[in-house]
Order: sequence, then structure tokens, then C-alpha cells
Amino acid sequence: MKEDALIELIQNKIPKPKKHGILGIGDDCAVIPGRGSNSWVITTDLLTEGVHFDLKTTNAFDLGYKSLAVNISDVASMGATPRYSFLSIALPLKTPGSWIKRWTDGFREISKKYNVCVLGGDTNRSQSGIAINFCVIGEASTAQIKLRSGARPGNLICISRPVGKAALALKLKVRGSRTEMGKALHRPEPEVKMGKLLGKSKAVTAMMDLSDGLARDLPRLLKASKVSGQIELDSLPVTSTLVRECKRLRIPPLEIAASGGDDYALLFTVKNPQFVSLRRRILRTLKREIFCIGSISEGKGKLTWTQNGKHCKLSLNSFEHF
Repeated sequence: MKEDALIELIQNKIPKPKKHGILGIGDDCAVIPGRGSNSWVITTDLLTEGVHFDLKTTNAFDLGYKSLAVNISDVASMGATPRYSFLSIALPLKTPGSWIKRWTDGFREISKKYNVCVLGGDTNRSQSGIAINFCVIGEASTAQIKLRSGARPGNLICISRPVGKAALALKLKVRGSRTEMGKALHRPEPEVKMGKLLGKSKAVTAMMDLSDGLARDLPRLLKASKVSGQIELDSLPVTSTLVRECKRLRIPPLEIAASGGDDYALLFTVKNPQFVSLRRRILRTLKREIFCIGSISEGKGKLTWTQNGKHCKLSLNSFEHF
């Protein structure tokens, strides 16, 4: 059973929320109405040794940072501000105390950067590898929360930064976060400021974070919105470092950019007439660029790829748990 099928099975088995305004499975975070005009957004993410990280290439500090970053990224993708976290961790008995201290230094740094307080959690012994689970709670104006289900025909498909570097770093088994690609993989930066700005914009119709790769994540947004989409490969933003390394390895850079995971950029859709003004606002406010990579059309979740205006097929191997 594939991961999405497993999630759908669980979703169909459990009781649906009865209170108005509660949103459960189907987005990067659950949504629970708070007092007044705000709501809580809640997410949880599990990282396991041998699947999400390799201790031969990931140091303790970077892993501590990333463990929380991937959850903060989910909160950012809803247009919310991260507030609180809960930590559960299972460690083998032989885990050195020095390693544990460096790991806590890593998640303390990102906690301080985004003012996220750890309120509790659980600790346990592991008979195999390390397992880390953070639950993060964020807050946003209910009217500004972005879901996957809001994309409409005619919208533009956009991403918030260049993609593919983390996937190439994983392929090359880059150690630590000292290089451009290593930082993308081992110490990703959640798009909190960008997410809040996009959340406030009425031009943005849907949003999610890119964790499993564009080829895996975009179909989820299309399915939730009951639309189809088209991506122009030549519009995918890639850095000169990625292009240079892919050329050296004889790997098509655009296929890495389209299928690679661990980017933690924001994937969002924008009303076409308002894209230019939104782009200008982001450039003025954040001194950052956003990238239009395709468009939404009528349909039932179909994703097509074009290059130089012609339909093409890609040899894609996006991340799949099962």
C-alpha cells in the first residue's frame, strides 16, 4: 500500500470532526478554531534514522535544527505563525551524551530564531535507531489560513525559491551543512515570513510546502482542489551550482528539480491578474523573488509537463515511503 493510499484509508476509517471549522487530514496542518477570529494550526512529523537521515552524513546539531524546521515549514505553508512545540524522541542506549547535547543545541537555535517554545513531550528507549517526532502548534487569522483545496482554473502555479539542491546533496551524500547544497539538505530554512505574507494576500488561493518533491506534492494539491495543472520545465528555478554539479554528473538538472524532495519551499497558486502586483510586494517587503512555473486548468488532478511549449515525459523517482 502506497503512502497516500494508507492516509486515505485512515481518513475514511476515523470519525469526521463534528464541530464547525475543524479541518483534519488533507492539509499540511490540522485547523482548530480558537477564540475570536484566530485559529490554531497543528502538525506533527516523524524523522527516523535510516529513512530520513544518516548519522554518517548528518551531524547532531544539523539534525536537531532540521527536526523542528520541517514542522515549522508545515505551519508556514498554512500562512500561520509557529508558537509552541512538543517533542518525542527515542534513543538507543549507547547514544553519547555529547551527541544529545549537540542535538538539543540545534533545535534550541531554531526554537529561538522563530520564538517556538517547547512545552513538553516524551522520551523513550529505542532498540534500533533514533526516532524524532515534533508536534508544532501555530496561530493565524482564520480568514488568512491557506489550504490545498483553493486552486481554480486560470490560477498560476508558483514556488518560493529554487529547488533540487537538497535532492542532489542526498544523491551525492554531502556531509554537513557547510556548502550550499549541504545546507539545503541538512539545515533547511522554513519560509515563515514568506508564508505569512502569502497568507495575508487574497491573490493566493492555495498553498502547501514542498517536502516530497514537486512531482509528488503538486498532484496532492491538484486532487484537493479538483483541478489539473501544467508545469513548464524551463520555468523551474535552479541555481548555477545545481546546474554545474548536474552537468558534471550527467544528470538532467530539471528532472532533479522536478522530482527531488526536502526543498521545504512553498508551493502556491495565484490569481493570474494579481501575480505581478504580488511579486512586486514580495520583492519590496522581503527582497525576495517568487517564481511562476505553470498554470491550473479544469480537470481531475492530471499533471502534465511541457518544455519549450511541447508536452514531454520525465523519468521521475520521487520519494515514496512504501
